[in-house]
Amino acid sequence: MTSRHHNLQHLKNQAYQDPLTGLPNRRSLGDYLQTALDRLHRHAGQAVVMFCDLNRFKEMNDTYGHTVGDRLLVAITKRLQAALRPDDVLVRFAGDEFVVVLEQCGSRQQALAMAHRLKKQVGSTLHVDTAVLQPRISIGIAMTSDPLTAAADLLHQADLAMYRAKRQKGDSVEIYDPVLDD
Repeated sequence: MTSRHHNLQHLKNQAYQDPLTGLPNRRSLGDYLQTALDRLHRHAGQAVVMFCDLNRFKEMNDTYGHTVGDRLLVAITKRLQAALRPDDVLVRFAGDEFVVVLEQCGSRQQALAMAHRLKKQVGSTLHVDTAVLQPRISIGIAMTSDPLTAAADLLHQADLAMYRAKRQKGDSVEIYDPVLDD
């Protein structure tokens, strides 16, 4: 019975955890977003989603190889985690994309401060094998104080803002604006 329970737990972890970084994966993101939104029923503040994309990752991966690319992703994961508060959630969404869920954020200024902290944490020179890398991220932010906001909508808004940040110059931060829906 113990072996069976262990095997089931292992399968569950594989389904909801990224094997490279050990982070929760895209499949588990909806639960984290919903928890953040549900908490708004009980506490004032904002639920914040940050969609983070590593700039020029494909170029680095093609130049230095997939092993260096994987090590870069693991290093970026550690840097992002180091910048977050204990209750914040970091998810590997796909490839070189990460999502941060801040359950309790008091203001737009706090969200921006956290985004700039993440950028700074990621942006210092990184030595991976023989490669010397200057990683940069683009961050899109969406936030709400309405607990009835759909989790998928909040994620989509952060994604739109992230693509705007990439178009600006990369390595920038954008907050979602409904104009982006057009």
